[in-house]
Amino acid sequence: MIDVKSHKLLLALMSSSILFGCKVQQETAGEETSLIRPAKVITVETVNPNSVRRFSAVVGAEQSTELAFRVNGQVEFLDVVEGQRIKKGELIASLDDTDFEILLDDASAKYDLAFAQYKRIQLLTDKGLASKSESDTLLAEMLVAKANLEQANQNLKYTELRAPFDGIIAQNHVEQHDHIAVAQPIFSFQNESLQEVSFDLPEKLVERFNPQELVNFNAKVVLDAYPNTEIDAQFKEMQKHSSHGALSYRVTFSMLSPDSLRILPGMSADLSLSLAQNARQTELVKVPLAAVFSDEKVALDESKSFVWLVNDNNQAAQREVVLSRIEQDGAVIAGGLKVGERIIAAAPTRLSEGQEIKPMARERGL
Repeated sequence: MIDVKSHKLLLALMSSSILFGCKVQQETAGEETSLIRPAKVITVETVNPNSVRRFSAVVGAEQSTELAFRVNGQVEFLDVVEGQRIKKGELIASLDDTDFEILLDDASAKYDLAFAQYKRIQLLTDKGLASKSESDTLLAEMLVAKANLEQANQNLKYTELRAPFDGIIAQNHVEQHDHIAVAQPIFSFQNESLQEVSFDLPEKLVERFNPQELVNFNAKVVLDAYPNTEIDAQFKEMQKHSSHGALSYRVTFSMLSPDSLRILPGMSADLSLSLAQNARQTELVKVPLAAVFSDEKVALDESKSFVWLVNDNNQAAQREVVLSRIEQDGAVIAGGLKVGERIIAAAPTRLSEGQEIKPMARERGL
């Protein structure tokens, strides 16, 4: 039987044990919240600045036309060369107009005669000395003569070929003194400032270089004829169907032709697209795919992307990022991260905001 003194001692010991147990439990809980988590930490770097995709391209004309005469004849004047710049309205070729001058004189004489005869019949008709049908016949003849005169005058003008807009003689198809037919191409004429550069985009790259992305990429063109000159280019269009059944799609960029260069259709070029930076100067960075996670608390269509940032005190902080695209070797981030910042390479579970991190390794890049 336990006496009163022993009973009091037992109660004291039990109370001490309970208090000690509570203290241990509180300390354990505190240790969990302040637990230092080991994690692989990397330093954010930009997408490789040397990541430039190059394509073999061909120059075409933004605005091009085949110039031709609208009448037959012999080329008399042809004093232009391929690559020569021509102003709108400038004479670039003409035909021998001797026969057209003769036809014009003949048409003019016939019209004058028809006009005089019609005037005389009008006077006789007014006096009742000629019938109205005779007057109508001469009126019709006069109108035909007038139309022939106008056509002869127009044909004489057609013996001159003038530039329809400011441009360049891309190709000359005839020689002086050649006999040409109506609509026979004389020159290939193109806009002097705007040029097109086209290349075939392989099917496997269509997802990366879709039209929405191509608008933003910086594009540079280097012509084989001018290897030391880079020309800026802007995305124009992309074919919706593959080229001639091939597993590629025709992509076209536009560029302004420098005045100092003689650029002609058919010239070979190299078009490069920088993967590191787009035209809006948005810096892209690449991180391991495992470093990016989504907030499970929001709806799928509202899901956002996050990474765990590691500050100078090695504490974790959740950072929202803009995911540009996913590639085989990582995720490309278009916003929310800066070069030089540190993140956790593989987002751990049960990580708390502000929790201390013990870096397992400090590696640059992936």
